[in-house]
Amino acid sequence: MFSELSVLLRRAIDLVLRVTDDDEPWTTPWQHSQAGAELEAEEARRPEPETGSWPWLLAPMVARWALWVGVEESKALQVAVDPESTSYGADVLCRAVLESLSLGWWLLDPDIDAAGRLSRILLYRWHTASQTHNAIRHLGLGSEEDRSEYGELPEEVEKEARELGFPLRYKKTDGRRQRTCQEQVWPSYTERAAALVSNIWPQHKLPYAALSMVAHAELLGLTRNLGRLQADAVTNLRLIRDPTEMWFWHDTYLAAGALVLSAERAAVFLGLQEQLTALLAAKTEIQQALEVLRPNPT
Repeated sequence: MFSELSVLLRRAIDLVLRVTDDDEPWTTPWQHSQAGAELEAEEARRPEPETGSWPWLLAPMVARWALWVGVEESKALQVAVDPESTSYGADVLCRAVLESLSLGWWLLDPDIDAAGRLSRILLYRWHTASQTHNAIRHLGLGSEEDRSEYGELPEEVEKEARELGFPLRYKKTDGRRQRTCQEQVWPSYTERAAALVSNIWPQHKLPYAALSMVAHAELLGLTRNLGRLQADAVTNLRLIRDPTEMWFWHDTYLAAGALVLSAERAAVFLGLQEQLTALLAAKTEIQQALEVLRPNPT
């Protein structure tokens, strides 16, 4: 089973690289594609020398980087799927794959337009700048230190967004504060991963939550390869053995599915018909092969 899982994961990786490594449609989108139509709309709405298309172009650029990172994490996952090991390493890598690929999935959503995509990349930059700000704060720098050398900061992104006519705001939803830009809302990591996973797993929030338990050393995560803890009574716990092979299969199934789906969305956005044809044919084959390999839980 393990060698076959590795082959299927490698096949999914190669399919993604056929999309990400084709440089021209990413840097200069073709006119017939959704990317090209949006780029044309951006340039018409904000012609040079004001700001041109650069703010919008950053969205596909970051999405491409996210797919590349997801590929590298998947290569590491290939190594971690080892019959001599437990699945802990693979679990953490699978979670990382879902985080990286779901960013590209969110940024390349076909159901938004150029303005929506610009809003999303501004939200991403705002969130990232806030994370940078928090990291700098922990360095304990003096007041004379130049913090800008560590990366863009929230106030810089906020200023640019205002100048573009896309102000960044907070709003309260269900008691929590969310970042918004125009009609777009910055999703949580769980929500973002679930939007991608929903296409390959029925309980769309469950896989990411379970993998996070391993990454965060929660009790269920610590015992993932040891067994399940079940309460017999108020004070008694016992372990029910779970097959480690199922977790390896689970991680490979999620990663391979997420890779192919993300590449498919990117190919549609860029108008890469040849790559899209190959992806659609391979998607069914990979899924069917994985279903055959699924370990018997008994």
